[in-house]
Amino acid sequence: MSAPFAYDSSGLRVAQAVGLTSSAFLSGFIFSISTITVPAILPNPPSTILKSWSIAYNRGKMIAPSMALTSALANLYVAYKTEDVVPVVAAALAIGIVPWTILVMLKTNKALMEREQRTRTVHATTEVKVEIEEEGVRALTDRWATLNLVRAGLVLSSAAVAAWRIFF
Repeated sequence: MSAPFAYDSSGLRVAQAVGLTSSAFLSGFIFSISTITVPAILPNPPSTILKSWSIAYNRGKMIAPSMALTSALANLYVAYKTEDVVPVVAAALAIGIVPWTILVMLKTNKALMEREQRTRTVHATTEVKVEIEEEGVRALTDRWATLNLVRAGLVLSSAAVAAWRIFF
């Protein structure tokens, strides 16, 4: 009698686990930035919002693309070994955060980065100019968080597709 997750010398089960768990982890990571980090920083002054957003963004961009690539490569390996197209869908959804970020989020990202850079320059002389932009900073940060939720949804969909293929 063979167990459902019996030893597999091709690494198929490991690749399935990596594809699924890396997407699931990444989805939670991205989701938490939009639902925990951003709401926590929004009550602060604009200069603090921008600095906090910049820190979260820069840490996230070090983690998210590599996790998405890990998931995509694992799912593509599964597709190759099983000659199944479903893991290709999971791979495309995982790596889909990259074009989404470039095509949809880049304008908002740049606006926030430019304001954060200006804040550092202005902060040395006066806080007044930065405070004038308060509503703009809050709106941009909130918009970014909303767009970021789509990224979380993409990798969550990748995890769901991978899980569906593994378990059903």
